[in-house]
Amino acid sequence: MVDSRQIKLFVTLAEDLHFARAADRLHIAQSALSEQIKKLETDLGVRLLNRNKRAAITLTNAGEVFLIEATAALRQLERADRVGRLAARGEAGQVALSYVGSAVTSGLLPNTLRAFRASRYTQIDSSGDDVG
Repeated sequence: MVDSRQIKLFVTLAEDLHFARAADRLHIAQSALSEQIKKLETDLGVRLLNRNKRAAITLTNAGEVFLIEATAALRQLERADRVGRLAARGEAGQVALSYVGSAVTSGLLPNTLRAFRASRYTQIDSSGDDVG
């Protein structure tokens, strides 16, 4: 099974299309990057890169398709991390509400709900996704 580290390594390599530059960005040895990419290809059962000693590496058709999905997967992992942290602080999740009838007629419930809704707008992430 593919893990998130392999996906990150592949996406970085696909962005640079150069093992040495990608390894530098990732702060790992070029040989370690190459080994991990080969393992990823073995795990998937498909070649993701065209390697040629005389030319720059390129993505295979499968590599291009995998890159789209890998990039989306990394974004989703980052979002899950953000939401998990917000939930740990009580800033995301569900709210259960119980009230007595007089809370409605006195204006307490509508005013409280209005304030709550207004505060939620501060918890929308930069991509516009509601995280609460």
